[in-house]
Amino acid sequence: MGAKHVSAFLTHLAVEQRVSASSQNQALAAILFLYRQVLGVDLPWVEDVVRAKRPLRVPTVLTRDEVGRVLAEMRGAPKLVAVLLYGSGMRLMECMRLRVKDVELESRQIVIRGGKGEKDRVTVLPGALWEVVGRQLDRVAELHAADLNKMQDTWNSRERWGASTRTQAAVYPGSGCSQPRGSTGTQKRGSAAATICTSLGFRRR
Repeated sequence: MGAKHVSAFLTHLAVEQRVSASSQNQALAAILFLYRQVLGVDLPWVEDVVRAKRPLRVPTVLTRDEVGRVLAEMRGAPKLVAVLLYGSGMRLMECMRLRVKDVELESRQIVIRGGKGEKDRVTVLPGALWEVVGRQLDRVAELHAADLNKMQDTWNSRERWGASTRTQAAVYPGSGCSQPRGSTGTQKRGSAAATICTSLGFRRR
């Protein structure tokens, strides 16, 4: 069975069987694997294949009132994440990776580092969120100060650690300090990103 037969088979799947685009691509991948890895035959480029159509999905868009009702039922860090996503246009993981240094309250901007395409960009911090975000940063500063006081190292070590990590602290701090994986240094407070994503209904892949 040559390239023409493979092309005819794939077209049959799309036209007669009306399989999905993913099923047709899976069939092509299986045939290529059979030829190259099992039979040791380099199959020529398969041309003139009628591609299965991908279904068009219309996104579900909530009204402003519906969004307001959803946000009214939320509390704590998950609500802060939700309002930031809604008001700033950030992607989920861009929001979850925010550090204190990324939030510029005075200029009302948020610096997104390593976003899509590994590019940095700046987005707006909505005026309506200025106060609630400010309170969150105050809470992060209080936890940071408390963590410094619990350290058992010398004062100079605490000063160096505090100066270098104060602005690096996560906007959504974890519930406690732990030893970074592969590190023998001081315990540090991580991020609550995984917990928040779970509470929002997202699962990390």
